[in-house]
Formats: sequence, C-alpha cells, structure tokens
Amino acid sequence: MSWVTLSLLAALLYAVVYVLDKIILTRYQLKPQIAIAVSCLTTAIFFIPLSLTRGNINLPPAYILLGLAAGVVNGLAIFLYYRVMAREEVSRLVPILSLTPAFVFVLSFLFLNERFTAPIYLGIFLIIFGSLLISLKKSSAKVKLNLSLFLTIMSAVFLALGTS
Repeated sequence: MSWVTLSLLAALLYAVVYVLDKIILTRYQLKPQIAIAVSCLTTAIFFIPLSLTRGNINLPPAYILLGLAAGVVNGLAIFLYYRVMAREEVSRLVPILSLTPAFVFVLSFLFLNERFTAPIYLGIFLIIFGSLLISLKKSSAKVKLNLSLFLTIMSAVFLALGTS
C-alpha cells in the first residue's frame, strides 16, 4: 500500500475514533480520566505483544528515556483531548487538532534545522488559518480564546512533541 492510501486510512480511522470518543463521553457520561485509562490500556494490550514479537528490543538507555518522555507528553495530550472532548463539539475540536502537523513543521524547523520551500510555509499558514476558521462558533465571526480552544491547541502541540 502506498503512503497516501495508508494516510487516508489512518485519517478515516481517526475520524471514527473522534466520533466514538464523543459518544462515549457524552451519551454514557464517562469521565475523561476513565477514558484515558481505557485508551492507554487498550494501546498497551495491542502494542506490547506486537513489539515483543517483532525484532530486537535491546535499546540504548537514551532511546528508552526518549520513548518514555514521548509517552508522557502523549499522555498529557490525550488528557487535554478528553477534557476538551467532554466540553466541546467534536466538529470544533478536530480542526484544531489538525494543527498537529503544522506544529511538527515548526518544531522540526526549530530543533532539527529543517528548512522548507515557500509553498510549504504557505500551506502551514493555510492549515492554521483554515482550522481556526472552521472552529469558529456558529453565532459569531470572531475567534474567542476560551479555555477549550487553548487546551485543544496545547493538545495539538503535545501530540506534535510526542511524535516528533
């Protein structure tokens, strides 16, 4: 399968997860802390056997520490995600979370000295502008910096940090 097909499939699966998360948090009134525990446990149940059966797991201590740090940052991102998901409409949350790739570009520019072409910078700007535009409240034409918007942006930043 090509990377484009896999990326589209991943995006489709993420969309299903977002909708299921919203249903579970609102309809069944599951607390975000419980949702986080279930999410992390499910991930561990899936990936621990997979990693133990696939290849060498002898890693240098520095790699293990980086992996643990990425896990902590990712856990913080998930915590913020569930807090906002319990409060906001999923259609307003997801566009802001789509800023994660833009944050990865910024972080790779700052920490990895990666440089991009002008069209890529334009694309990053359009992603940011578009996600903010999509996330506007229906009743106003202004972007309000409320707690939910801030937490969602922080979740996207932490997701970018955890995957960079």
